[in-house]
Amino acid sequence: MDFTRQEHGTNIPDFSDLLQTPANDALGLTKEEQSILKLWDQEEEVRLEIHLLEAQKSYLSRLSPSELQDHITAAERALLEARTSYILRNRIITNVLIADPILQAVHPGSTATELETRLLPLINERDVLAMVHNTLCTQLHDQRNRLASLERENKNAIAENKSLAGKMVRLAKGLKSEKVEEVKDAKLRAQLEKLDEEVRKNRREWRVLKSLAGSIVTGSGVNWAKDPKLLELVMDEEDEMAD
Repeated sequence: MDFTRQEHGTNIPDFSDLLQTPANDALGLTKEEQSILKLWDQEEEVRLEIHLLEAQKSYLSRLSPSELQDHITAAERALLEARTSYILRNRIITNVLIADPILQAVHPGSTATELETRLLPLINERDVLAMVHNTLCTQLHDQRNRLASLERENKNAIAENKSLAGKMVRLAKGLKSEKVEEVKDAKLRAQLEKLDEEVRKNRREWRVLKSLAGSIVTGSGVNWAKDPKLLELVMDEEDEMAD
């Protein structure tokens, strides 16, 4: 099985086989079970709304109209804390409720029910998807770090090119129309030739770095066409490509 594929010059793991879920129908719920789960979700949403409204009412009822504007930030913080507390409590309850069925599915005993044993394929798929998600997140983080590093190198190369270009302009103005080969001073001519070679070398390195950074940007999925800086990074102008 091929675990990698090439896309925009980047190796991307191929998880197509792992993402196939042949056991996704292993736990076929009855209409009654589906209705229970739907009502559970609706009940949780209603409870959350009630908690938020109660927190808002209990806090704002103590404020006079003149104090409302001064305390609006505190009121928003109280609502946020109430919502966070509710979500945390709800997650703890949910984890407690699902812990035993998962243990019975993974380590079935004599007391395990049919529904609990049917959970095992889905638990395995959940673990695989969690592994894939973690791998992709790690690779995304690495690619972002690489892009940031290339952008820094690109900026340094641009700054160095500007500095060298400034030196060349000043030298050109000093020599006017005199060519490097026509400079009589051997030491000055050698310095000019060395400087010219450095300019050419830095231009080549800058083009390579810009090409790499552009490839990463185009392969990242970011809408670079709407970002002027990224657009400039991806698109090469003719005068930039000339030595």
